Amino acid sequence: MLGDFDLATIGVLSSVTVLSMAISSLLKSSKNTNLHINKEISSLIAIGSILGGLAGKLSFNLLVLSMDIPSITAITQSTILASLLLLIYMYFKKKAQLKSFVLTNKLVILSVGFSLGFLSAFLSIGGGPLNVAMLVLLFSMKGKDAGINSIFIIFFSQLSALVLILFTTGFNDYHLSMLYFMIPGGIMGGIIGSHIVTKLTNSMVEKIFNVSILFIICINLYNIVKIALL
Repeated sequence: MLGDFDLATIGVLSSVTVLSMAISSLLKSSKNTNLHINKEISSLIAIGSILGGLAGKLSFNLLVLSMDIPSITAITQSTILASLLLLIYMYFKKKAQLKSFVLTNKLVILSVGFSLGFLSAFLSIGGGPLNVAMLVLLFSMKGKDAGINSIFIIFFSQLSALVLILFTTGFNDYHLSMLYFMIPGGIMGGIIGSHIVTKLTNSMVEKIFNVSILFIICINLYNIVKIALL
């Protein structure tokens, strides 16, 4: 939205910032006995998301770096993300009337992780809204537990994405000076968010979640229009 960086740089800035948030959130939440990480399910999803993240980042690099179509890629990213977030918003508004599941098949759980990792890496986002929606729908988690399990998954998926960049293109071609501000911001956000969530009910967390989704949808619609008019 701010238009300061190219897509590839935005992807790296996003990954490092979200990874910083994930680390601080997990450390803060580890002291909270009211938040529960389902290590078996989340670890399987994390493994799948690492593989999906690698595939998604390779696909992203192919479109942005090799084919050199940044405008088309940006519009595609924003359109897919806005559409997914709209579906997630509609799901949470009707969640009480819809059936949720508890998946146990490990191969299916890995496949879910792969899909989430691919979308998160290709769209250059942390994947929080996607993860939370799938954890609530497919594993019947409450909002607060889905949030912390999502952060657990994000930690591994973003770390793998950064490792891939390190061993392929490297970081020399990216403009990363903003990380001096974004990393502390991500850390503070993770700590403050983890503290606030302990004071809120699941219903309040879901309301904040829905407002955030609407805000991000609006940003993506703005980006689509702005890029299309350039």
